[in-house]
Amino acid sequence: MENNNIEEQITRSYLYFVAARYLEDYKNDDKEIRLAYKLFYDAYMLTKYFEDKLEDFRQYKTVKHDMNFYGDMEYFASKDRNNIYLRELNHNILFDKENKNDYVQSYKNLLKGIIKYQKANINFDKIVNNIKQDEQEIKKRPKTFLSYAYLDKGLTIGLFLYFWLNGGFLFVDWMWTKKSKSAIDIKENISEHMKYCVQFLLLKTINSELLPYGKTGSLQIRQWCAWEMGHFYSPFSKDNKFYVSFYRYASTSTNTFTDNLKPMCYIKDGFINK
Repeated sequence: MENNNIEEQITRSYLYFVAARYLEDYKNDDKEIRLAYKLFYDAYMLTKYFEDKLEDFRQYKTVKHDMNFYGDMEYFASKDRNNIYLRELNHNILFDKENKNDYVQSYKNLLKGIIKYQKANINFDKIVNNIKQDEQEIKKRPKTFLSYAYLDKGLTIGLFLYFWLNGGFLFVDWMWTKKSKSAIDIKENISEHMKYCVQFLLLKTINSELLPYGKTGSLQIRQWCAWEMGHFYSPFSKDNKFYVSFYRYASTSTNTFTDNLKPMCYIKDGFINK
């Protein structure tokens, strides 16, 4: 898999690339791992294409009605007509065309389509079994607790690997604990794991922050994320809560509840740096 000049910054496409790059070494061993690699790589290529388009819009202030999202999507899909994944995403986007959304909203709909397709076609448990690391090595590393929306599984895998490759360990509950329907059990389990974490990270996406009513007003964080953020405390530092956001191109990204969180810029020796 080639990626000669990728800028190592925390974007959605970069996390998909990290996941694909890791799975590339194992894609010949298992059919499901091979499919996961292909879907992560396609998601990387697709989101990178539109991230670049939206970055041009942000920098040069391209007039929105001059940007044809559906034409761009059709162009990208035409480069690989045999790709069922791209064909289905393109079909769904064109089907939604009658809503006449602006470019950013259409991109958000595309992201939801990617997430839905990953959920239906990727065996996430098999990937986790493939990336679980040696327990002795885990004990040596600084630990960060991740608060996230369950729909963002694909991103959490990329984020976990990004931390691991940079000397850290990101605790993602779905990867390391058994499922439970009991809120009490979930809280007790989370509280136990938080004891060993020195930093807290909120993954801010269209799934973890929601508009409460209609399409106006302040964004509200999901209840579980809010509980985790309020419950986390580390004796090691009072300046240890961060977020990573994928609202780079959105017009509304404010949430006063998360004002005390600092943006994550990069990882050094396993620790988040602002």
